Amino acid sequence: MNATATSQPVTFGSWTVLGDAPPDRHGHARLRCRCTCGVERDVVAADLWSGRSRRCRACGDASSSRKRIAQNCRRCGVPKTRENTRWMAKKGRFRTICKACERLAFRERIDLMAADERTAFMRSRNAASKESRHRCRREWESSHRAARAAQKAVRQALLDGLLKRPDGCARCGRTEAPRLVAHHRDYSRPLDVEFICDRCHRKHHQEQAA
Repeated sequence: MNATATSQPVTFGSWTVLGDAPPDRHGHARLRCRCTCGVERDVVAADLWSGRSRRCRACGDASSSRKRIAQNCRRCGVPKTRENTRWMAKKGRFRTICKACERLAFRERIDLMAADERTAFMRSRNAASKESRHRCRREWESSHRAARAAQKAVRQALLDGLLKRPDGCARCGRTEAPRLVAHHRDYSRPLDVEFICDRCHRKHHQEQAA
């Protein structure tokens, strides 16, 4: 194919054919093309005719990135971000609707159900969530046997009166804390505990992990 012999340039998507090019190592015919971004490349002619090649790789990556990140919610039109839309790592893109529309669609689906069907659906959903929590708990207990044994020892000591839960956190002194955690410094000494609030407990383990 000789593009210089034609009056109008031949285009395939973003490619503009400039002329013939040497065949590739497999013997496939190629054409010298220029993308709209200015990149020139030898493209297999069959890929141009079939539509497999429509632009250069850089323009293709930019187009895919715009589709994944700058796309709006299909339902409300809000621009998708990592904060308001779930990201599907396996597919490499956002979900079609944002989190708010997902919740609204779920409520609409529940409202359209009959009363008995709605009850059965919610029971199965809660049962699946409960089973997931129990499975995670069993996995943690199997891999942290010393910690689990220490927790059981503290619970039994509280019931027997050997330990007494204080009124406030041992570190920050909060008395309005909803729950005090028995923190173990050493699991080999199960009754040597420090009763601290959830906030101080999380802070302690975050510092240990850092």
